Amino acid sequence: MTPKRKAAAMLAAVLLALAALTGCGLLDGVNETIGYVNDATGYINEATAFVSGAASLAEQAVMDEKAREQLRAKLAEMKASIAEFNRIEPPEFAKSIHRQLVEHNEALRIKLDAYSEQIRSGNWSWSGSGIAEAVAPITALLDKIKELRPAP
Repeated sequence: MTPKRKAAAMLAAVLLALAALTGCGLLDGVNETIGYVNDATGYINEATAFVSGAASLAEQAVMDEKAREQLRAKLAEMKASIAEFNRIEPPEFAKSIHRQLVEHNEALRIKLDAYSEQIRSGNWSWSGSGIAEAVAPITALLDKIKELRPAP
């Protein structure tokens, strides 16, 4: 192999390696984006489903001990989901929206704690708990989350 061909082959190998490394970084960014969007979307869907399920259970809990147990379990599960979601380390481009979600989650957690205390005193009334209203701003962020993309 001539020196020119060796140099051309080396240059091609270096360029190919650089392209592969750049592609891997790009792929990691895409995977990170998809992972966060999926996690956040799943969490928001869970919070939305929680509101409708818990509201229905609260109505039944007035007269049904089994519904009371289920409602208590749902409250505990939602608090655990909030804590788990808040621990996620978002990609750099999603930090702002994640911070918003964490703030709304804190408001929701406070409402869940207050409602848990309320039911300990025997008041199962869902209306006035403020839980549905606390979930609304979380749900409102869903479209913004689905539009997340890393900066080029």
